[in-house]
Amino acid sequence: MVNKQLMYIIAPWMDVATSVSSSTAFLIKRAAERMGYFVKEFYGIWDWNLIFTTLLPLHDPAIIVYTGHGFPDKWMGDDPIFGTLMENQAYLLKDRAVIAVPSCYTAKSLGKVAVKEGARFYVGSKDLVWVAWNEPDHEYRRDFEFTWFTLVSTILDGKTPKVALDAYKNLCNKLIEYYKKKDLLNGDYYSDLLAHNRDGMVVLGNENDILPPPISFQTPAIEKVYDEVSPSRY
Repeated sequence: MVNKQLMYIIAPWMDVATSVSSSTAFLIKRAAERMGYFVKEFYGIWDWNLIFTTLLPLHDPAIIVYTGHGFPDKWMGDDPIFGTLMENQAYLLKDRAVIAVPSCYTAKSLGKVAVKEGARFYVGSKDLVWVAWNEPDHEYRRDFEFTWFTLVSTILDGKTPKVALDAYKNLCNKLIEYYKKKDLLNGDYYSDLLAHNRDGMVVLGNENDILPPPISFQTPAIEKVYDEVSPSRY
């Protein structure tokens, strides 16, 4: 039986894109621990395929969050040959809630196989996922991280994946409107990237599933985040 209070976060960091995804993972980890989850982190050699797939059934976590490079048939992780998890190993995700955010393409095939093999649900993108960087006119990276954080933390806080996906898409729309209203120099460019990310994000499997958290947590509003020091690592 899966450990309902145990959560895996796989957060490789190897380049500019994964510096953004791994800092998003840091935000997710902090929120999950506030909710009472016990979080195990995997990066470097620990997310190599042999090690990860050996430990996964032994620890038996109820929730897995992957942030990093993805392909239709695998989580790339830090393993340069096999990746962290391949499509033919998706049976290891049975009975688990799986969230691959932010990560490219994994809902295109791996996610479908995972659900077929018995995963409770799989949240991820069926397309390329764009990251952002903080520019002189606005902290776009911070916004992108917060959209993904909102999606994941809403699920962890006991809302359905469907509700979380709606909250994520609404936040993307709100940010796009904000960039337009403020007439930001790079606003149009990042609006297009946000819209692309929004349209590619999907829920596979039981979109009405619920993960009751050990301790309830309220995701802060974007306005509150703007008033605080940036949660980004840069």
